[in-house]
Amino acid sequence: MDLEDNLLMMPGPVPVPARVLRAMSKPMINHRGAQFSEIYDDCRRILADVFKTENDIFVLSGSGTASMEAAVGCIADKDDRIISIENGKFGERFKDLASRYGSVVPMEFEWGNSVDLDLLEAQLQEGAKAVTMVHNETSTGILNPAEQVGKLAKKYGSLFIMDGVTSLGGDNVFVDDWGVDVAVVGSQKCIGAPPGLSMLSVNEAAFDAMEKENLPYYLDLKACKKKVLTRKKHKLLTHLRSLFSMPCRNPSI
Repeated sequence: MDLEDNLLMMPGPVPVPARVLRAMSKPMINHRGAQFSEIYDDCRRILADVFKTENDIFVLSGSGTASMEAAVGCIADKDDRIISIENGKFGERFKDLASRYGSVVPMEFEWGNSVDLDLLEAQLQEGAKAVTMVHNETSTGILNPAEQVGKLAKKYGSLFIMDGVTSLGGDNVFVDDWGVDVAVVGSQKCIGAPPGLSMLSVNEAAFDAMEKENLPYYLDLKACKKKVLTRKKHKLLTHLRSLFSMPCRNPSI
């Protein structure tokens, strides 16, 4: 097998450029040192353009599902009403994940059909802490109306947590303009890196909602933010070899 010319016809993992594979062969560095901070900050800076956001961005050790769980696990408490939109396999997974933390109100549509925004608004009128949705549902090939869902969530004071694992970097996604409070992407999809990392943007409204007493230990986004601001590295931010693979990095670093 030619490892530098292996075509994968699937949503992800995707073929990784040879220069990215070579970057992963670099020696390990001190994950608490200045060089790591420079690489990490460079990734965050360029990812802000991918997300089209001015919000905080984090690169975490773990798949897209890890960042999805970080978002829901930090925001939702057991009595919080969480509206979970499902019209495909990954929406179903997001619903199941949210049910581990909050009181889920499932909005289940026939797989492959779009979201009924009128039904969503009716549920939002009853109150909800957050709405979860998969933007690009690869199991059925449908692109869900993220902009409209974001506007409805904001109208009724709910957070919008969006799985953009297979859309960010590959389609038009405007996190701030659409009112997405937390957006998630995985490294092995449109970003074009190997599996093992996930990236998410988190706005201040989402951080303000992280008021539960027992936040997750490994997936604590408030701790991540504190460590980034103090230039210390949280346990989630130390996947060095995978970070070398980020193709958006400045190759001179």
